[in-house]
Amino acid sequence: LMIAALATAIANPYIMGNERPESTVIVIDNSASMKPVFEDVKQEAVSKTGDTNTLIVVNDESEVLLEKASPSETQEQIEELEIEETGTDITSAIRKAGNYGGKAMIISDFRQTERTGTEIDSLLKTLSASKPLETYSPEKENSWGVVDLEINRENATAFIQNYRKQSASPT
Repeated sequence: LMIAALATAIANPYIMGNERPESTVIVIDNSASMKPVFEDVKQEAVSKTGDTNTLIVVNDESEVLLEKASPSETQEQIEELEIEETGTDITSAIRKAGNYGGKAMIISDFRQTERTGTEIDSLLKTLSASKPLETYSPEKENSWGVVDLEINRENATAFIQNYRKQSASPT
């Protein structure tokens, strides 16, 4: 037993585990198209927190909600997030993520509906050249959402986008 204990101590075994990154930038798409999977999205985001975190949410605009936040503070903020009935400007959020240090985690369906024209793949490639990058694109059973709403004195018009390749009706 003494020899086994001594050999183990000398070998200094490496035990694998989930090592938390020192710093993480988490981008969460909370636009209308994410509604069917948003609870899964929040769980995924919480699982990717680092020791310090920057949290960016994106719908028709991108906003930095937290900077240099603890894992518990980040988790609390993520759990409070709600869907916004808007389109997505994911390109602006990817650009903002590039301004912060640490690993980047982009959680989106990558359905660019605002200010199109910039290739998302190109932005992701540029971002991954400067920092570790992970993306998460959730599967959706029903990929549709309200992307615009026009209200006047006499009418209200909702614009619904179907993101699937097949016909679907909102229920």
